[in-house]
Amino acid sequence: MSLNLAPGSPDGGDNIYTPCAVPGNGPGSNPGQGLYNRATLDSDNDGDTDITDDACGDLPNINMVKNFVSAVPTGNGTFNVTYTIVVSNPGTVAGTYGLKDTPLFDNDVTINSGSYSGQASGSMNISGTTTLATNAAIAGGASHMYTVTFNVSMNLAPGITGW
Repeated sequence: MSLNLAPGSPDGGDNIYTPCAVPGNGPGSNPGQGLYNRATLDSDNDGDTDITDDACGDLPNINMVKNFVSAVPTGNGTFNVTYTIVVSNPGTVAGTYGLKDTPLFDNDVTINSGSYSGQASGSMNISGTTTLATNAAIAGGASHMYTVTFNVSMNLAPGITGW
């Protein structure tokens, strides 16, 4: 089972998730909400429903947005380049996520160092992918923010190999 609320997603839904009015096993939710499910029982096999019961559960709705913040000269020919990553769960139930970041800069940019802070902190790989979170728990309605910063150099001089 998956939840895809992206506009134009191929799942055929309306890209709007309607959570359960009353999550759990009690009455109050309706078809078309969350993971609504109804069972009917015909205990005497006469074709008439004798007992109906329902239950409804919800899914987490985990999203991510990454934004460029700035490229600030440090005064020694390098720049501190900063991004923010916000992971949010506007759903009503907790979920988990993994988060990775991979710098894919122009080949004239050299990464000297990098770090991340916020929900978690550590050093960034200067080549390849860095795992920022593994199985990170996020509550319904919560957001986690990460700030990623790289110190970079740029060399546009012709004839320099490796740049």
